Amino acid sequence: HNGLDLLREAARNGWTAPIVFLTGEGNHDVDMEAMRAGAAEYLVKSQLNQDQLERSIRYAMAHAQTLQALRTSEERYALAMRGANDGLWDWNLDSNEVHYSARWKYMLGYEDQEISNSPEECFSRIHAEDVDRVKADIAAHLEGQSPHYENEYRLEHKDGAYRWMLSRGVAVRDADGKAHRMAGSLTDITERKRFEEQLERQAFYDPLTNLPN
Repeated sequence: HNGLDLLREAARNGWTAPIVFLTGEGNHDVDMEAMRAGAAEYLVKSQLNQDQLERSIRYAMAHAQTLQALRTSEERYALAMRGANDGLWDWNLDSNEVHYSARWKYMLGYEDQEISNSPEECFSRIHAEDVDRVKADIAAHLEGQSPHYENEYRLEHKDGAYRWMLSRGVAVRDADGKAHRMAGSLTDITERKRFEEQLERQAFYDPLTNLPN
């Protein structure tokens, strides 16, 4: 093996301790390849001194701690996603791509690979009577007219039926207030809507005769 081979093998075997890559070649391409292979730091033997080695070790340890914190955060987020009953969505406004969680797709009867990253995967399924209102509310939030986005509308299920959904979201803005990203959740409220309709009917119609009160 050479050093790069060992780095790649360590990554394949789940090695998480920081690795300082020491080589006799001061080659930029080797440097970049070492970083891609998982090295925390890159050193050239001919340029090595005590201060540089100490700095590299400190940097490698700090880098490893940062990666571990990131992994912990990602695991916590993934666990929360699995435990939640809501579908999640994350819209990159710059690239106009949306990440829909597996739960989001499952709520509409689809497998993961059946839904692309296009915003139209959502908008094209919104009921014709609701879609203009949804787009207007999203635009208002992106323009800073509301602190967050929230809407109830009907989404078409794969079986052709419409289900009532509660969608919530919030935009991420830069220092100038321009929104570059928007993320949120989707909750199926179909049963709640049916219950509300039932209560409303009972309030205005006699349950025995079905005549208006």
